[in-house]
Amino acid sequence: MPRKTYADYNRPGEADSFEHEHFSGVFGAYLKKSDEESLEALLSDGSGSVLDVGAGSGRLSIHLAKKREGYLVSSDASIEMLQTAASRSPVLDRPVFVLADAQQLPFADHSFDYVISFRTLMHLPDWRKAVAEMCRVARQAVVIDAPARIAAPGVEALYHSVLRAFGGNSSPYTTFFRKDIATAFEDNGYVVDRSDRKFVLPVKVSRLLGNGRLPVTFESFFRKSGISRVLGGQYVLRARRR
Repeated sequence: MPRKTYADYNRPGEADSFEHEHFSGVFGAYLKKSDEESLEALLSDGSGSVLDVGAGSGRLSIHLAKKREGYLVSSDASIEMLQTAASRSPVLDRPVFVLADAQQLPFADHSFDYVISFRTLMHLPDWRKAVAEMCRVARQAVVIDAPARIAAPGVEALYHSVLRAFGGNSSPYTTFFRKDIATAFEDNGYVVDRSDRKFVLPVKVSRLLGNGRLPVTFESFFRKSGISRVLGGQYVLRARRR
């Protein structure tokens, strides 16, 4: 199945379909909670303005609206995603929803204390430009996640590259070395000061194991044993302004 493009995410019902595919059931709830815990640990205080880039259906933006004070903006390139997020938000004016391309953010320099971006960088045509834009509009720090190249996502990305080489219908999906992400931040006056790796098993494998406790048990074991820090398929990084 080809990976989705921006146009796909604008189709009616796509936001609900995305949420069900990625965050339903016991394992989906585990993924969601893991993202929330990572974000809370890396945002160093309970206040300050936040921009969520590539917010999708608003999972993390809405979570932050419940947990934090301060100005909060949820941005995405898909109007369908933003409309779904707005319909789910329990607070009338938080977050504020803005249609925006991650590679050309419509905000002034240093507009937000923090910029966050989860499940986005790997899908962008020019991820370095997006990093530069997030650094430009942030005052204090940027928090992102990205799939690791030396891990399960790297194998999947290689498969899709081979598929495209033989005429298959598959859109690009970028995986990363940590040093490349760190260099992109350094080029924009930031330094990565916190990083972690999570989720050893590919999500598709976890789904094949069932939507119950088994994949959660595996991932909990990998994390407690330290295997995740070596083989985890998802980087979570915070970069601070120098």
